[in-house]
Amino acid sequence: MNEVGIILISHGEFAKYAMKSAEMIVGKQENYEIVSVTDDKDLQNVVEELKAVYEKVKNDREVIVLADIFGGTPSNSSSSLLLGGADVVVYTGFNLPVLLELLLIRELPIEEIKRRVENVYKETFINVNDKLGRKEIFEYDSL
Repeated sequence: MNEVGIILISHGEFAKYAMKSAEMIVGKQENYEIVSVTDDKDLQNVVEELKAVYEKVKNDREVIVLADIFGGTPSNSSSSLLLGGADVVVYTGFNLPVLLELLLIRELPIEEIKRRVENVYKETFINVNDKLGRKEIFEYDSL
């Protein structure tokens, strides 16, 4: 199977546990790496680690990087990878629905993957109160 490589990068262990949760739903995955940005790493350490994991997951397809927050160390180091010429698509603000969609479609052409991942992001950030047409769904005492 010729799937895109995936790198998840986040502050702390968010990316690690997001993948564990995703694998619980869609099954064990291959050709992915996790980078956890912790207090003991500076930007340069993270960039070097990111370069190393990129080399592990790249194949004859693109690599998709999902970072947690735009402007943070995960995002900035991913941008450094992109600007350094790596064949990557970098997204920030990833969540579990986006990760699940990506894992289910990673063999598709990159333009289709991008379209669908961007779509699922928009479709899954939902104000449940508005969806149900009520400002207050439940009072705490009624639970």
